[in-house]
Amino acid sequence: MATEVTTLSIPGADGLPVAVDLYPSSRAEGPLLVGLHGFKGFKTWGFFPWLATRLAGAGFTTALMNFSRCGIEGDDSTFSRLDLFEQDTWGRRLQDVRAVLDAATRGKLGGNPGRLGLFGHSMGGGAALLVASRDGRVRSLATLAGVAQPNRIPAEIVQAHLRAFGLVKVQNLRTGQELPVGREFFDELREHPALADLRAAAARCTVPWLLVHGAQDEAVPLTDAHVLLEAASCNAVGGDNTRLLVPDAGTHTFGATHPFRGPTPELEQLAAAVEAHFARTL
Repeated sequence: MATEVTTLSIPGADGLPVAVDLYPSSRAEGPLLVGLHGFKGFKTWGFFPWLATRLAGAGFTTALMNFSRCGIEGDDSTFSRLDLFEQDTWGRRLQDVRAVLDAATRGKLGGNPGRLGLFGHSMGGGAALLVASRDGRVRSLATLAGVAQPNRIPAEIVQAHLRAFGLVKVQNLRTGQELPVGREFFDELREHPALADLRAAAARCTVPWLLVHGAQDEAVPLTDAHVLLEAASCNAVGGDNTRLLVPDAGTHTFGATHPFRGPTPELEQLAAAVEAHFARTL
């Protein structure tokens, strides 16, 4: 049976709307999961709706959110708000997630907010880790091709683009668009390095944590997962809360494209592992 999806709008960073798609479960008091998309992603990208539908069918009320400055409006898959994309920062992303968790705590998302899990892909995995390491409402975590560093754009490119354009241009290979990353993104990382220190977050994080990272990841290398695991070994439980799954043929998106063409073996492996992880820990 198809899952009936509803959409909420929640005020996020600076009051801008965070769109949240809710995939309800038949278990009214079952766990609640919140999913975070990656850089140049959005809540309906590729495998996200498929994964949310599967998790909802397994008894997890699942919420997929758009960051307020992801550049996507409505159900579009074209970046129509480049002005917002340019304003995106880690600080604003974290404010967005906290706003969604606040709504969950108030019962706005359904499910049981006392049994709350976070999952995220790529940059969204980094945001999920940062929140899970500091917010006691998060009881379990899964990161999918998660990043270990908050910026992957080489410093020489950043400086050259800032001098020439006042922002950094990155290309969206799917649409061919040039997407602007604003100066504020880089200023924030320089002025507040602890804000998005993912290694420090891994060293703080003690909730059950599943890392899934493809061996063939072309965007975020598998070494990022090992960096996070090494940092987690210094946490209060000696890293015993962490587990790494490495699909041998897994790419950055585990073989998925947008529009979605159906699950790959790597996605099936990911989904089964995520479902089992949250079933065990929530």
